[in-house]
Amino acid sequence: MEWKNIPGSAQVTFVSPSTNAAVSVGVTLPGDAELNGFEARSGAARATGQVRAERRGSHWQIVTRGDLAGFDPTLWWPGLSERVPTPVLLSGRWQADLALPAAATPSAANMRGSATLELADSRIAGVPVQGNSHIERVAAGWSIRADALAAGNRFAVQGLHAANAADERWR
Repeated sequence: MEWKNIPGSAQVTFVSPSTNAAVSVGVTLPGDAELNGFEARSGAARATGQVRAERRGSHWQIVTRGDLAGFDPTLWWPGLSERVPTPVLLSGRWQADLALPAAATPSAANMRGSATLELADSRIAGVPVQGNSHIERVAAGWSIRADALAAGNRFAVQGLHAANAADERWR
């Protein structure tokens, strides 16, 4: 992790004795928020990324990107392992650039931007999975595309999630 030593910054590492998992975080808070590097790891598994939240008038601009390598989210979210069959091992990357309203609860209607998730050589409930998805705000709503392959079975969807159900388009 790269770290810049500037006023208003901190770097923290947390280690869980029960799972031997560790999280390192570098944060800058000069008015906006920047998580200029984070790493969650357990053995060879890891998730690394960056997040920047910048106040721009009436909204927050959130930009994030990162990578996953054999990452098991059930180690990090309490109770998830009871709801999701294990093992879960995710490898891939994500990227998002979203505008969220500062004064309201974010919803599909008032958010803007795009996000992409790509998975390769992953396992969910022990089943091999790979795929990609992309969402993007367009004038009529959210354009959604996803393509996945799980244990030889292909799933693909492309469509428009619109404010008015009659305007939705899916295939």
